[in-house]
Amino acid sequence: MNNLFQIPKLFTRHHLEQIARKYDKRIVFNEYATLWLGNYDIQILIEAINSCGYNVRQIDFSRGESLSTLPWDTYFGLLINLNGSHWFTVKNLNGIYYNLDSTLRKPFQIGHRDRLIEYLNRLIYHTRKVYLFVVNQQQEN
Repeated sequence: MNNLFQIPKLFTRHHLEQIARKYDKRIVFNEYATLWLGNYDIQILIEAINSCGYNVRQIDFSRGESLSTLPWDTYFGLLINLNGSHWFTVKNLNGIYYNLDSTLRKPFQIGHRDRLIEYLNRLIYHTRKVYLFVVNQQQEN
């Protein structure tokens, strides 16, 4: 999530643990986080992102939501989860999308919108489970 906002230590383990404890007080076998490892539940990540003034919405492929029709350029960023365990971020920087996965040595340039859609379709096709969330700035009432 720090990669999403490009602010180091915006979200610390302590901050996320505090949010997780609101849902489950247990320390070792907490339903929303893995002790010392993190692996936070999406509910914890969403609450942390909401606290910064952003909304998170899952792309629902089961309801026919198509990658090619989404307004990619309006999103603040993407959170992607692979197989229920690994999270990474994709960001649009000056019209070019980058994979900001912390396991990479440096950001991976995906390319323009069409290349992003190809990239996401490949991920979906080659990965057992892909969860895709878009992040938008909250609208003022």
